[in-house]
Amino acid sequence: MRKLGIAVLVGIFGVVGLAQETKLERNNPMPEVSMQTLAGENVKLSSLQGKPVVLNFWASWCGPCVAEIPVLERFQEKYPKVQFIGANVGESKRTISKFLVENPIKYPVWMDQPDGGSNLEVLLAPWQGQARGWFIPFTVVVRANGVIEEVVRGFDGSGRELEQIIREVLQ
Repeated sequence: MRKLGIAVLVGIFGVVGLAQETKLERNNPMPEVSMQTLAGENVKLSSLQGKPVVLNFWASWCGPCVAEIPVLERFQEKYPKVQFIGANVGESKRTISKFLVENPIKYPVWMDQPDGGSNLEVLLAPWQGQARGWFIPFTVVVRANGVIEEVVRGFDGSGRELEQIIREVLQ
């Protein structure tokens, strides 16, 4: 099993203390997200502070995630002052790259770090629950000051709720 797989299991089942510190809730500071670009560059969410961010957690095997991508791309074009990031959860660079060849995404895609250096397992643990497994897609809308505006679980098929949140962030 890869290090990431073990880290995910540890994060979901055993990192209670850290999970309590990283609550993804409205008006809380957004915890740091450390990931990697497909080019292998290490990136941190904090590098985008000063600009509102829509951070969408997804995977290629998730039907609602794939259905949501065109809506996010449309919003990216409609709201250029907002940075959209697709944060892939738990898939290999090869899997993501293959998916992107067949389904190009117009906004940046970040992935878990292959060495297990990502902190997604800790960040996502409070949202996933021990029995439910991964609950994606979900999207975190972060204000320019790094504070969470809202977290949207799932995809409603239209993106209306998310668009309203984006408009609030831009006011």
